[in-house]
Amino acid sequence: MNYVNYFKHQVFQPEIAYRRYDFDFPSIDSSDIKRVVDVALPFLSLYRPIGRVMSLGLGGARVFSHFHLALQHEKSAEWKKCAVDVSEMALAVLGVGLIFFHSTLGLFVVTSVDLGKGVVNVACFLKEKDYAKAIDEAIQVFASSLYLAFMATGALELMLVFTLVQASKSLYQARSEIAKGRYLEGFAKIVMMGIHLKQAKDVKVLIDRRSFYLSLQKYQNLIARALKGREARHLIEHPLNDLEGQIEDKKVILSNFEGEYEFGSHFHGFGKGLVKGANLAFRIVQVDGKEMIECEWKVNHVFRDMLETTLKDLSNLNGKEMEEILRLTGSHAERIQVVKPSHGMDWDDSQGPVYRVNVAGLGSISIGASQHLPNLYDKVTLQMDKEKTIYDLHELLSFTGLDATLACSDVTDLERLKMGHLFRTFFPREATPFERDAQFFSLSLEDLKAKMIEKCPSMKEIFEKYLETMKPQEILPGRIRYQIAGLSDEIQSAGGRVLTAAITGAYHDSQELYKRVASLLSMGMISQEFKDKYGISSEGLGGSYFTGGADSVYAQMLTDQNAKENLPFSDLYHGKVRLLISLDALETGTYQYLDDDFGSRMYNNPESWFWHKDVYANRPSILELTDTLQKTPRDGSGWEYDRHEIMLKERLDPKFFKGLVVSDDATKNGLIDFLRKTNLIQGNEGSETILGVALDQFIHVTRQVSEDLYS
Repeated sequence: MNYVNYFKHQVFQPEIAYRRYDFDFPSIDSSDIKRVVDVALPFLSLYRPIGRVMSLGLGGARVFSHFHLALQHEKSAEWKKCAVDVSEMALAVLGVGLIFFHSTLGLFVVTSVDLGKGVVNVACFLKEKDYAKAIDEAIQVFASSLYLAFMATGALELMLVFTLVQASKSLYQARSEIAKGRYLEGFAKIVMMGIHLKQAKDVKVLIDRRSFYLSLQKYQNLIARALKGREARHLIEHPLNDLEGQIEDKKVILSNFEGEYEFGSHFHGFGKGLVKGANLAFRIVQVDGKEMIECEWKVNHVFRDMLETTLKDLSNLNGKEMEEILRLTGSHAERIQVVKPSHGMDWDDSQGPVYRVNVAGLGSISIGASQHLPNLYDKVTLQMDKEKTIYDLHELLSFTGLDATLACSDVTDLERLKMGHLFRTFFPREATPFERDAQFFSLSLEDLKAKMIEKCPSMKEIFEKYLETMKPQEILPGRIRYQIAGLSDEIQSAGGRVLTAAITGAYHDSQELYKRVASLLSMGMISQEFKDKYGISSEGLGGSYFTGGADSVYAQMLTDQNAKENLPFSDLYHGKVRLLISLDALETGTYQYLDDDFGSRMYNNPESWFWHKDVYANRPSILELTDTLQKTPRDGSGWEYDRHEIMLKERLDPKFFKGLVVSDDATKNGLIDFLRKTNLIQGNEGSETILGVALDQFIHVTRQVSEDLYS
């Protein structure tokens, strides 16, 4: 089926109709009916709206004709002729079926069949030394060849030659008809010759205009992208060629005691360097009551800058000329419109202000427009009809230069991703400006590694220690981050012991607090951006789009030093219940601050109003943060880095949860009762567990840090 979609996508639809009507009624000899058919049908076919209906009707007539002939030959025991007619009938049935489902593809197949029959006829006429018929048939064969060549290539020069051949054929046939005294047919052929000459003139005008547009620099990129969108053969074996089926098969469903939530379908290993993390997210959404395929991803910063130029170029193109170019290149797009965001902060769900590229006939692409919203500025969201295929998706992407989104990332691409992940984890100050430089994506792996070592010589040892052992870790099924296996051991050696996250928001409603705990134990910690995108309740404190922390969940670290000093939990972010989280969660990558900086992701944005805009470029590594927390004893003045924060990407799976800390026995007992009702406590009394950990070891009642929490 994917090959059929490929050919449907590749074949160009001609503006000029063409069909061998003499093959549709082979059983009609030289009757008046045949004369009327010969005269009328070529003129009727000029009216395009009835072209498909005529093709179906004439295809049906061809089926009937060969069926009738096959019966006659069967009665006269002419089995060879009968077999030929049965074969012809089968081909005619195939042609009708294809025209019904896709008129252009059907026309291509029917014309191909007629071409083959014409070649056979030429050979037969030559064998019989009927040179007049051989010449007439050879002209038809030549015309069919030109028509098929145009449908396969879209070359307007071929269509020009085709129309001139058709005009010459009409003149030749008119002379023959008049010589036979068939003046009606002769006059019709002369009129048809004039029509073909007019068509040739129109095609010549299109060729001239195309040449003119090609000479204009501002249209060259559009033409190149339109043609690139038609180059789709590489998608035949693409992992996502059954797009709708893949979206359904990979659908992620998470549930809590209140119900199920769909988190889309996630695919890793795409986009080369274009797509952040090589992760694409798909889902089926309802737009104005219509089912649409939605694809979402984020682009790396270098490519986001290039996108800005592309959007500007598309905005500057003349609408009418753009439509003509799309038609000349055989694009499935009818027109392209770039809608700029209005002034102010107009929000589109969780996208913020966007540029919207509407491509009529294919779909639309939304691209974040505000640098004041770091999480959303590099986000791209594509929507197209559910019936569209991978080829349509590729063509839609091509107009904005995003066609590499569907390219499968090879070993080199993923190795580059992992190297960048390591550099960013251990040396964030040096890594941040470098990964926003184009050479990060253009250097060979060896040169890239050498460049990182040149900037930070310690990276040589880090590559040797960690690079080969990095492995994929799922944030959601199908959505991958690369785990730095062994990093948690190094953090523990520096004094780190466990992460903790206060459950906030429900300070005066115990039942609401218990619900939040139960939801976390079922679905994990979920970022504000994911909550907004997938329709999850977002009560409580979440990351901000204005600071850039909306794509993260937040935690803090407890160290050996905290246990020695019996740090009061009230000095950290406040909550009657808090999670204890394994240090292994840090191995998928984090960014962190020693102060409460709201998860700021501001970077080199002097126009930003946010006062924490410069901290991202100067943030410490996770090992630096651990070392500082461990080596900064409390002197009684309070607030020694008690408001530090660690941001983990998008979602933290419950498998990383080691326990809960509650402030008092009443809260513990109420929580246990609720967790039993929601089946989150497993086993019988005396041997009950939560997430595989014994109940009495999972829930701790304390108001301060102690060694007991680390065991």
